[in-house]
Amino acid sequence: DCGNHCEKPMSSTAAGFGDSGFDASKSNSKVLHHGSWQQGSSQHERIFGKDFQSKFEAVYAELAKSEKATLIPFLLQGIAGDSRYNLEDQIHPNEAGHKIIAEHVWKTLEGLLKGDAAG
Repeated sequence: DCGNHCEKPMSSTAAGFGDSGFDASKSNSKVLHHGSWQQGSSQHERIFGKDFQSKFEAVYAELAKSEKATLIPFLLQGIAGDSRYNLEDQIHPNEAGHKIIAEHVWKTLEGLLKGDAAG
């Protein structure tokens, strides 16, 4: 069972992500989005279904494109599913996992700030 995630139309989910009230085009701001869905996760596929998963993944790409933002497709790349980088629940990153996340984000953010990334 996927709770209310499957009951909401994907358009509603996308609108919620994009409804921060902040318009970067009216400032000199750069926008960085990150996905939080583990691509190819058999657990996610089993719970939510393959169709839902592919639509959910697309929301991040579409949002980044519409906002001319830089996208980190999956924030937990290299961390998810690896017990060395997660707390006992195997969902949330531990200290070592957070260091890897910070490195991923900084690499992308540094490029964005230097003008090497879209945004």
